[in-house]
Amino acid sequence: MVSSKAWYEAIKKRGLNFGPEFRRLENISANPCSPQAGARVQHSHENDSKDSSVYALHPTMIDQNLQMLGVAMTRGLSRHMTKLCMPVAIESIYIAPGRGTMFIDASCNPTGDSIIGNAKMVSDDSVVLSIERGMLFGVEESDEEERNDSLVARIDWKPHVDLVSLTEELLPKILNSRASHLLELVVGSIITATADKIRSLHPKDSQVEEYQRWICSQADAGKATDKCMESLCRDDRLLEATKELEKDRIELASLLKLANKISMVSDGLVEGNVSPEVVGNPGETLFNLYKSLSSTAGYTYFFSLLGHSNPMMRVLTVGLGNRFAVTQALCGLTSSNGTPMYSKYTVTDRSENCICCAKEELSWAPGIEYRLLDIARDPIEQGFEAESYDLVVASEAFDADMPMSPSLKNIFTLLAPGGRLFYQGVFCTIPLVTYVMGIFPEWWAQQNLSCSKPLISPEQWKNELKENGFNESDTLALNDSSMYHVGTTIASRPCPPVISNSKEIAILYLSTIPDWAQSLARSLERKGQLITWVAFGELPPPEIDVISVMDLEGPFFDDIAPVRFSQFQQFVSQIKNSRVLWITGSSQMSCNDSRLGLVLGVARTIRQEVTPEFYTLEIDDFDDTSAAVRVLEHINRQRDCSLLDPDREFALEQGVLHVSRAHWISARQELSTARPAGCKSKFLDIGSYGLLNTLGWSEREPCAMQNHEVEIDMKYIGLNFRVRKLVRKTLIMRNLSANLQLPGHNGRSRRGGR
Repeated sequence: MVSSKAWYEAIKKRGLNFGPEFRRLENISANPCSPQAGARVQHSHENDSKDSSVYALHPTMIDQNLQMLGVAMTRGLSRHMTKLCMPVAIESIYIAPGRGTMFIDASCNPTGDSIIGNAKMVSDDSVVLSIERGMLFGVEESDEEERNDSLVARIDWKPHVDLVSLTEELLPKILNSRASHLLELVVGSIITATADKIRSLHPKDSQVEEYQRWICSQADAGKATDKCMESLCRDDRLLEATKELEKDRIELASLLKLANKISMVSDGLVEGNVSPEVVGNPGETLFNLYKSLSSTAGYTYFFSLLGHSNPMMRVLTVGLGNRFAVTQALCGLTSSNGTPMYSKYTVTDRSENCICCAKEELSWAPGIEYRLLDIARDPIEQGFEAESYDLVVASEAFDADMPMSPSLKNIFTLLAPGGRLFYQGVFCTIPLVTYVMGIFPEWWAQQNLSCSKPLISPEQWKNELKENGFNESDTLALNDSSMYHVGTTIASRPCPPVISNSKEIAILYLSTIPDWAQSLARSLERKGQLITWVAFGELPPPEIDVISVMDLEGPFFDDIAPVRFSQFQQFVSQIKNSRVLWITGSSQMSCNDSRLGLVLGVARTIRQEVTPEFYTLEIDDFDDTSAAVRVLEHINRQRDCSLLDPDREFALEQGVLHVSRAHWISARQELSTARPAGCKSKFLDIGSYGLLNTLGWSEREPCAMQNHEVEIDMKYIGLNFRVRKLVRKTLIMRNLSANLQLPGHNGRSRRGGR
C-alpha cells in the first residue's frame, strides 16, 4: 500500500504541485515486482459544479489515470522517481459516463526516457475509461535551487519612441551632457601626458612608431586648441577630474583605469619591453571599449527604448565598420536580465573576413544571423525580403566616392513602414579608441584608408534622405564637435496615413463636462473628428470610438452604488464592436489617489471577458490634450501591426508618454538584492482612527540600536479593539519600567519594538 499524502508530497518535491481537485487517488497499491498499480477515486454528483456537469467524465478523473501510470512505473516507491514524465500522446481512448466510486488499474512498460502504458477505470463493473498505449515522456529537470525559485514579473515603464518627438523631446536630453566634454578633456590630458613620456624614445617596430607619431600629433593639436587640457596636466588636476567623471558616469570607470594603465607602461610598450597582452586581449578590450563609449554617447538608451517599444523588433546591421554601432545596438536591445529585445537580428557585411571576425567578437550576443550583403546592389536579388526589418543600423556603409542614392533606396526597400535607419559615420576620429587599441599591431592593420574618407555633409544627408522617401520631419542629423556622435543620423520611413474606423467619437462624461474634455474635443475636431457628448446612463451610438472622462470628476469605481454599477454593466455590454479609451489620473508611475487604480482591474477584466479594445491613459497633469490625441492615433495604427500585441495601457508622466513591459525575474535574486543606500524603512500608519481611507505606508529614518534597548520582531495578522487596549496597557507598563535593566542583553535592549 502507498500513502496518498506521501505520494503527492513526493511528486511535489520533483516539481509537480497538484491542486486539491487533482489529488483524488486513494487506497493506492503497487506491485513491487512488476510495473502495475491500482487505486480508488471518488467523484459524486455533489462534486459537480455548473460547468463540470456537462462532462460525461470529468477531465480531473482522466488525469488520475495518467497519474497512475507514474505509480506503476515506480512500483509505488518514490526513490524510483528519477525524473518527471509528461503525457504526450494516446493511441486509443474510450470514455463513458462515470460518477461515484471508481477503480483504476494501470500497467506500463518503461523504455528509456519514456513510458508506454495502459489504464482502465471501472464503475459498477462497467468500463468508464480505457487508455491504450498512452505515452509519457521524461523532461529535463533543473536543480533544486532553480526548481524552488519562483519567477516573478517586474513592470518596467519607458517612453514609447512612436509617441515622442526624437528631435525635440528625447535625444537632445540624452546626448548633450557635460560629461562628454569632461571626458574629452581627461582623455586629451592622458594623451598629452603619454606624449611627454614617449616623444624622445626610439621604437623598434613600424606600427609602434606610427602609434608614437599619432600620440604626439594628438597632444600637439590638443595643446594648441584647448588650454584647459594643458592646464589639467600642468596643475596636476587630472586625478580630480577623473574621479568626478567616474562619479558621474560609473560605466567609464574601468575604461579610464585602462587608459591610465596604458599611460603608465607606455614607455615600455614603445621600446618593446612590455607586451600589449599585459593590458588585455585585443578582441575583449575592443568590446569593453565600445560598450563603455556606447553608454556615454547616449544611443544605448535610445536602442533600449526601441526594444521596449517593440520587443519583437527585426534588426539589420549593414556594414560592420569598427563595431561601434552594432555594439551600441546589441547592448541597448538587451534587457537588464539578459533577455534579447528583438525577434531577429541579422549582421551583414560585403566581406567574408569581416563576417568571420564578427562571429567571434559578437559571440556573447544570442540569436545573431550572419549574412553577406552589398547594400549598393539590390537586396532582393541577394535573398532578402522587402519590408522585413524594423531597424537598419548602418556603420560606414556608404562610400563617399560612390553615389548614396542606390544604398539609401535599398535600405528603404528593406525597412518596414515606420521602420528606422540609424547611421554612424567615421569613428576612427575618436581619440580614446585609437589610444587604447593602437597598442595592438592588429589595429593598425585594419585601419588602412578608413580614416581618410571625408565625412558626408549634413546638407547632403538631408537632401539624399528626402529624395529617397525618408520622413523629413523625423530626421535627426548630428555633426557637432563632440567626438562621440560625429556623423550620426536617425531617420524613419513614413508610416501609412492613419485611417480611423469612424469619423465620430463619443465622449462619455459623468455629470458635468470638464474643461479639459472641452479642450480635447476641440483638438479632435481640428483633426476632422465629429464629437458626440454622452452623459453616463445614456448609451453611445453603436460601433464608434468612446473616450471616457468620468474619472476627471473623481474615482468612478470607488464605493460605487449598485444603480451606477448596473448602468456601467449595461454600457460594457454595448461596446463589443467599439474601442474605449478611459482617461484617468496617474496610479502606476506616480500616484496621488490610489482609488484611481481600481479602473485598471476593471479594464483588464473587460479585455478578457468582453473586448480587448479597452484602453487606459493615465495623466499626471491635465494641462494639455495633445497626448490623448497621439494615443488615439497610435491605437488606430496598431491595427496593422501583426508582430506585437497592441499596447493597451498608457501613462503620461512629466509630458512624456510611457508604456509598460513585464520582465521575468528570479524572486530569490530579487529578494537577495541589497537595499540601496538612503532607502528609508516603511511602516503602516493611519491618519485618523476609524477611517480606513487614511490608512497607508509612511517612511521613517532607520535608527541604530541604543544601550538598554531590545529589538522585538512583531508578527500579527490583525488587531481588534481588545488587542489595542492590551497594547495600550503594555505601553503604560513600559513607561513605568523605563529605568529597568533587562538581564542577559549586555546592556543592549530596546523598550518597545520596531
